[in-house]
Amino acid sequence: MKVALHTYGCKVNSYETEVIRQQILNSNIEIFDENADVHIINTCTVTKKIDTEIYRKIKQLKKNGKKVILTGCLVERKDKEALSILSLADDVVSNKSKFQINNYFNFSDNINYSLLSDFSTRDRAFIKIEDGCDNFCSYCEVPYVRGTNIKSRDIDIVKKEFLNLVNAGFNEIVLTGVNLGFYGKDKNDKNMLFRLLVELIAEKPKTRIRLSSIGPKELSDDIIRLIKDSDGLICPHFHLSLQSGDEKILKLMNRNYTPEEYKEKVNTIISEIPYAAITTDIIAGFPNETEKEFKNTFDFIKQLPFSRLHVFPFSKRPDTVASKMKEQVNETEKKLRVNTMIKLGKLKEKNFAQKNLGFIRKVLVETDKKNNYYTGYTDNYIRVKFRADNSLIGKLADIKLIEYKDDFVYGEILK
Repeated sequence: MKVALHTYGCKVNSYETEVIRQQILNSNIEIFDENADVHIINTCTVTKKIDTEIYRKIKQLKKNGKKVILTGCLVERKDKEALSILSLADDVVSNKSKFQINNYFNFSDNINYSLLSDFSTRDRAFIKIEDGCDNFCSYCEVPYVRGTNIKSRDIDIVKKEFLNLVNAGFNEIVLTGVNLGFYGKDKNDKNMLFRLLVELIAEKPKTRIRLSSIGPKELSDDIIRLIKDSDGLICPHFHLSLQSGDEKILKLMNRNYTPEEYKEKVNTIISEIPYAAITTDIIAGFPNETEKEFKNTFDFIKQLPFSRLHVFPFSKRPDTVASKMKEQVNETEKKLRVNTMIKLGKLKEKNFAQKNLGFIRKVLVETDKKNNYYTGYTDNYIRVKFRADNSLIGKLADIKLIEYKDDFVYGEILK
């Protein structure tokens, strides 16, 4: 039997697919490409767009006579639209059962979930340290499909998995969670993420650590200062999810901060680490967002030193409060607002890149090579093109940032 794995969505899903992959390999089943007999799809359902992509993938695989097994967030939905997608698959495995390999194949014995010792990508690895979210942002399906029971993995367990991946040769490891900032909440330990980071950098690994998305209220000043003093072991990159810069819209979204509180956290970061990257997510066209609220968000973002924006149109999710709100914004207006925000994001990205020209940054050399140029991200999340040889793939290289051209930074490796 030959099996292929497909992942949609977030870094947590990527990590969980690797756990499934490891168990399949431990069962002496071959991992294969599109020509495999069985295709396991680890699904996402954060937007309507992703639902559509998964639907098309299933249709394509079934047309080619493949067996399709679904797991992940989409399979937890019970609405008519989701059930129509699920009905196309040969089998469905619930999120809570996704690590039990006998749910995918007819095994009498199950292989226990063990710590990862490798990752299928050559560039970087992910470690999930937290699961669950009980915040119930009004637009978000996650609590309904992932659950509200916060689960923080023990520091010792995370540390063991981290060292496994360090020993496997990974030079960047990303710590992630369904809500990373809630790590330790179930143990009444607000400092658990800080303590985990202290434990990991005490190992003095050659590997650098990057944090995935975290909320401004959950990012402590202690963590900011730890990153500043970590001598490059923790990347100076903060993905602080904003969603809106208007106070009224943030309240309707059920976010737990105001624009002013968000701004204070950004100012703290920049005062401690002037060249830190601050990236964020923006939802354009949220219900009740008029031109006034949109302009407030635009002006708020314009004044802050963001290095990159991830912009999404509001997408109705079936179980959410926002899907039932009045004053829905029409699709044409959503697209206009998304495009306006993307243009602002491009300007922010350019300004941040130009601010860093002339500096030497650590870049993780990635596998992708086009037109004799390799690419990679700096510690502060600038994508760089440079010439190199393939012996550097997956390694950290000192690169001087030389020029910004055609939406890219070009650099040269220091010998």
